[in-house]
Amino acid sequence: MDSKINYIDFLKGFAIFMVVFGHVLQTYYSNFDQLFLFKLIYSFHMPFFMLISGYLANMSLQKSGCSFEKCITKKFIYLIIPFFSWYIIGLILQGNFVFVDLFYSLSFLLTHVDSGLWYLYILFVFYILLYFANKLKYKYGMLLVLFFILLMTEPIINILGIKLLKWYLIFFIIGMFLFEYQTKIKKIVSNYFEKLIYFVPAIFLLSLYFWEREFTRDSLFSGHVYLYGYKFIVAIFGMVTIFLLTQKLYKLIAVREIFDLFGKNSLKIYILNIIVIGLLHEYLKNDNQFLLFIIALLICYFIVFITSIVKKIKIVQILFGEFSRNKN
Repeated sequence: MDSKINYIDFLKGFAIFMVVFGHVLQTYYSNFDQLFLFKLIYSFHMPFFMLISGYLANMSLQKSGCSFEKCITKKFIYLIIPFFSWYIIGLILQGNFVFVDLFYSLSFLLTHVDSGLWYLYILFVFYILLYFANKLKYKYGMLLVLFFILLMTEPIINILGIKLLKWYLIFFIIGMFLFEYQTKIKKIVSNYFEKLIYFVPAIFLLSLYFWEREFTRDSLFSGHVYLYGYKFIVAIFGMVTIFLLTQKLYKLIAVREIFDLFGKNSLKIYILNIIVIGLLHEYLKNDNQFLLFIIALLICYFIVFITSIVKKIKIVQILFGEFSRNKN
C-alpha cells in the first residue's frame, strides 16, 4: 500500500508541476496559444488531476466509507474555505477588494467559478454527488446519469460552475473506475506496454495539431460539442501517454523525489502558484521555453519551502483547510 501511495504522490506531483508550468507559459510567453508545448500541457493536465482525484476518492470510499462528516463537512473545510479565502486574498493583493462589496465579490465568484480556484469547488461538488450516489446500489450509474444531464444544460445554465462540472465529472468517474478495476488494467498495460509506449504517444502528439483551447469563429470544428468531443479523445490519449511515461520516470530516483515532494504539497502549490506567478509578472516575460521550465520548477520549490516554514501558524492552517486535520 505504501508503494502505491508513493506512486500516487508522484503522479500528483507531476500533474501539479504541469499545472504550474502551463500557468507560467500562459503568463510569461507571448502568443502562448500557438505554442505546441502549451497545447500539450493544457490538453491533459487538469483532466489528469481530476482523474487522480476520482481514483483517490474511490480509494477513500473503499477504506472508510463516505459519511456526511467525511465527504461533506471535512471536504468543506479542506476545499471550500480555501476556495473563498484565497479569492478574497487575491483581490486584496490586487487592490480590488472593498469590504462593503464582500457579498458581491462572493456572489460573483459563484457565478464565475473559473475566476477563482475552481478545482477546489468542483472537487467539493463531486464529493457531494459521491455522498448521495454511495447511498444507492448503482453509484456509478447515478454519476453517469448526472453527467449526461449536465451535458444537456448548455446553454440554459452556466452558473455555479456547470460548464466545468460537466467537463470534468467524466474524468472523475474514470478515475473511480480505474481504482475499481486497477488489477485488470495493470495486467493489460503490462502485457502490451512495449507496443503502447510507441503507439499511444504518437497518436497523442499528432492529435495536438487540431487541438483548440476554446471554440472560436475560426475553429476547425462546427460546434462546441464536436470540439469538446475531440478534446476528450485527446485528453484520454494524453493521460495514457503520461501514465506510460511516468512508469519510466518513476524509476529515476532524483526525478521521483522531486515529484513526490510536489505531490505531498500539491494543494498548497495549486493555491499559491497563481499569486507567485502574478507577483513576478512584470519581471519574467520571456519566450525561452527551457528558462520558463526552470522558473516553474523554482516556483514549486519556493512554495513548498515557504509553506513548510509557516505551516504551524493556525491562520495558515485554516487558509489551507488543514486546521481540522491537525486538530484531530
